[in-house]
Amino acid sequence: MDNQIIQSTDIDELANKELLDLLYKNAPITLFSSMAVTVLLLSTLYGPSAENQLILSWALAQILVSIARLILRSARESSFTQNRYSPIWLVIYTLLTLLAGILWSLLIVILQENFSLYDNVITLVTMIGIPLAALPNNALKLPVYYAFTTPILFALQYWSFFVSHESNVEFSILALAYSAIIIITGHIYHNSFKSGLRVKYENQHLVDELSMANRRLEEFAYTDPLTGLTNRRWFSEQAENALDRCMRRDRRLAVLLVDLDNFKEVNDTLGHSVGDEILIVIAKRLKSALRQSDTLSLAKSDTARYGGDEFVILLEDFADISDVKRAAERVLQEMNETVVLNNKRFTPGCSIGVSIFPDDADSISNLVRQADIALYQAKQSGKGCTRFFNSHLIDVLSQK
Repeated sequence: MDNQIIQSTDIDELANKELLDLLYKNAPITLFSSMAVTVLLLSTLYGPSAENQLILSWALAQILVSIARLILRSARESSFTQNRYSPIWLVIYTLLTLLAGILWSLLIVILQENFSLYDNVITLVTMIGIPLAALPNNALKLPVYYAFTTPILFALQYWSFFVSHESNVEFSILALAYSAIIIITGHIYHNSFKSGLRVKYENQHLVDELSMANRRLEEFAYTDPLTGLTNRRWFSEQAENALDRCMRRDRRLAVLLVDLDNFKEVNDTLGHSVGDEILIVIAKRLKSALRQSDTLSLAKSDTARYGGDEFVILLEDFADISDVKRAAERVLQEMNETVVLNNKRFTPGCSIGVSIFPDDADSISNLVRQADIALYQAKQSGKGCTRFFNSHLIDVLSQK
């Protein structure tokens, strides 16, 4: 559950499931305690009277019911059980719990006047304590709690009214008061525990919502909402980290600026909505063009949308300049493939400017500036080509 996103509509269901899990998880403690009390009572009440066989049968039946509940609990917790939350598990467990409560109530009927006052007092104290001892676990699910407690409370009322003789009125009032306390306490315990679980899952739901909101904000901050590519801000941060790695390892770094050649015509003739669709297609093509291949097996490629129709590619740890040329060729090839949208054909085409660290510059901002100069040269050379930056380009531009 910890790894799942909590929905607000699931909170009650999750709380009920956890209550059910806790009921079965804590059952062994309650059941072994019940068996221990049964054995203790048997050793106290078992004597020379004629009811010995009846007491022994009662104790064996009580122990067998407890064992049956333990077996049911083990079966539910087994790895072979496909649906641990099927209602049938709770129905059977509740029926067995009801049988245990009935057996405890029968103890009053078995004793009555055939046993000594000491035996009756011991039994009565046990009958009063048993619902309290079972309350923390059984009250996790109220049907189980009522199934176990109701027969015992009726038995106490029976003893108070029919067995206590001249004090029957007083004892009946006490039994009623005790029954009310037991029922109210069980409800308070159940509701408090369930409320605590609800708060737990509500808090988890709020944490999930905050996490999702933070992820969305991060996506807005670093991702272009149209193409899904990372944006200029992301590129700046990642490029600085890549440059630091290259400096430490004495490696080279390439920056490729990719500018679409005919994109303005698309917006002017087909409209901006078609232009947006074409940008989405181009972004997918760029991603596919920059997948690692045998010739680039040592390269890491990252693509970012740098401007409206301009993209930047970062190539890190390439073997030599020929690897950069091949990457640029794949991009050119992808961009020269015709795009068909709304029965209209369009060939994006692109020009690429490349700068290399440390040959051309020693900072990301300067590398981007040099790549932009090379891109300008590619445009001036007739578009649809790649140009690498070299220092004489600056002299050429300054003369224009």
